[in-house]
Amino acid sequence: MDFWRHISSGRLSEMFGSSQVDTDRYLRTRGWTRVAQQEIQEMNAEMKAYLEVYADGVNAYLAEHQGSALSLEYTVLKFLNPGSKYSLQNLITNYELRITNYFNSFL
Repeated sequence: MDFWRHISSGRLSEMFGSSQVDTDRYLRTRGWTRVAQQEIQEMNAEMKAYLEVYADGVNAYLAEHQGSALSLEYTVLKFLNPGSKYSLQNLITNYELRITNYFNSFL
Protein backbone atom coordinates (compact mmCIF):
# COMPACT_ATOMS: atom_id res chain seq x y z
CA MET A 1 0.00 0.00 0.00
CA ASP A 2 2.78 2.42 0.85
CA PHE A 3 4.67 1.41 -2.28
CA TRP A 4 1.64 2.42 -4.38
CA ARG A 5 1.42 5.68 -2.45
CA HIS A 6 5.02 6.48 -3.39
CA ILE A 7 4.41 5.56 -7.03
CA SER A 8 1.25 7.63 -7.38
CA SER A 9 2.83 10.70 -5.80
CA GLY A 10 6.13 10.40 -7.69
CA ARG A 11 8.20 9.71 -4.57
CA LEU A 12 9.91 6.40 -5.36
CA SER A 13 13.34 7.92 -4.75
CA GLU A 14 12.41 8.18 -1.06
CA MET A 15 12.28 4.38 -0.99
CA PHE A 16 14.91 3.38 -3.54
CA GLY A 17 17.31 6.29 -3.71
CA SER A 18 18.52 8.64 -6.40
CA SER A 19 18.24 6.03 -9.16
CA GLN A 20 14.50 6.75 -9.20
CA VAL A 21 14.61 10.55 -9.57
CA ASP A 22 13.87 10.40 -13.32
CA THR A 23 11.00 8.02 -12.68
CA ASP A 24 9.64 10.39 -10.05
CA ARG A 25 9.83 13.30 -12.51
CA TYR A 26 7.88 11.30 -15.08
CA LEU A 27 5.26 10.16 -12.56
CA ARG A 28 4.73 13.72 -11.38
CA THR A 29 3.98 14.80 -14.96
CA ARG A 30 0.97 12.51 -14.88
CA GLY A 31 -0.80 15.06 -12.66
CA TRP A 32 -2.41 12.58 -10.27
CA THR A 33 -1.69 14.76 -7.23
CA ARG A 34 -3.16 17.88 -8.85
CA VAL A 35 -6.27 16.01 -9.98
CA ALA A 36 -6.68 14.46 -6.52
CA GLN A 37 -6.58 17.90 -4.90
CA GLN A 38 -9.29 19.11 -7.29
CA GLU A 39 -11.44 16.05 -6.64
CA ILE A 40 -11.16 16.51 -2.88
CA GLN A 41 -12.30 20.13 -3.20
CA GLU A 42 -15.32 19.06 -5.27
CA MET A 43 -16.18 16.02 -3.15
CA ASN A 44 -19.42 16.03 -1.19
CA ALA A 45 -19.19 16.01 2.60
CA GLU A 46 -20.51 12.47 3.02
CA MET A 47 -17.96 10.90 0.66
CA LYS A 48 -15.17 12.96 2.20
CA ALA A 49 -16.17 11.75 5.67
CA TYR A 50 -16.08 8.09 4.54
CA LEU A 51 -12.62 8.50 3.03
CA GLU A 52 -11.32 10.35 6.08
CA VAL A 53 -12.45 7.46 8.31
CA TYR A 54 -10.62 5.03 6.01
CA ALA A 55 -7.44 7.16 6.11
CA ASP A 56 -7.76 7.41 9.91
CA GLY A 57 -7.91 3.60 10.08
CA VAL A 58 -4.78 3.27 7.96
CA ASN A 59 -3.00 5.80 10.18
CA ALA A 60 -4.10 3.97 13.34
CA TYR A 61 -2.63 0.74 11.93
CA LEU A 62 0.61 2.52 11.02
CA ALA A 63 0.86 3.99 14.51
CA GLU A 64 0.52 0.56 16.12
CA HIS A 65 2.90 -1.40 13.86
CA GLN A 66 6.58 -0.93 13.15
CA GLY A 67 9.23 -2.71 11.09
CA SER A 68 8.39 -6.27 10.08
CA ALA A 69 5.04 -6.06 11.88
CA LEU A 70 4.15 -3.28 9.47
CA SER A 71 5.11 -4.92 6.17
CA LEU A 72 7.74 -6.87 4.30
CA GLU A 73 8.88 -3.79 2.37
CA TYR A 74 9.87 -2.06 5.60
CA THR A 75 11.85 -5.08 6.75
CA VAL A 76 13.66 -5.59 3.44
CA LEU A 77 14.38 -1.89 2.91
CA LYS A 78 15.11 -1.30 6.61
CA PHE A 79 12.55 1.48 6.92
CA LEU A 80 11.50 2.38 10.43
CA ASN A 81 8.07 3.74 9.52
CA PRO A 82 6.24 5.20 6.53
CA GLY A 83 7.23 8.71 7.55
CA SER A 84 3.99 10.47 6.78
CA LYS A 85 0.32 10.04 7.50
CA TYR A 86 -1.99 8.51 4.95
CA SER A 87 -4.32 11.15 3.49
CA LEU A 88 -7.34 11.62 1.26
CA GLN A 89 -4.96 12.67 -1.46
CA ASN A 90 -3.14 9.32 -1.15
CA LEU A 91 -6.41 7.45 -1.53
CA ILE A 92 -7.40 9.37 -4.65
CA THR A 93 -3.98 9.22 -6.33
CA ASN A 94 -3.76 5.46 -5.68
CA TYR A 95 -7.18 5.04 -7.28
CA GLU A 96 -6.14 7.14 -10.30
CA LEU A 97 -2.94 5.13 -10.73
CA ARG A 98 -4.79 1.83 -10.62
CA ILE A 99 -7.44 3.01 -13.08
CA THR A 100 -4.69 4.18 -15.45
CA ASN A 101 -2.95 0.79 -15.17
CA TYR A 102 -6.25 -1.00 -15.76
CA PHE A 103 -7.01 0.91 -18.96
CA ASN A 104 -3.43 0.66 -20.20
CA SER A 105 -3.65 -3.13 -19.93
CA PHE A 106 -6.13 -3.09 -22.84
CA LEU A 107 -3.86 -1.08 -25.18
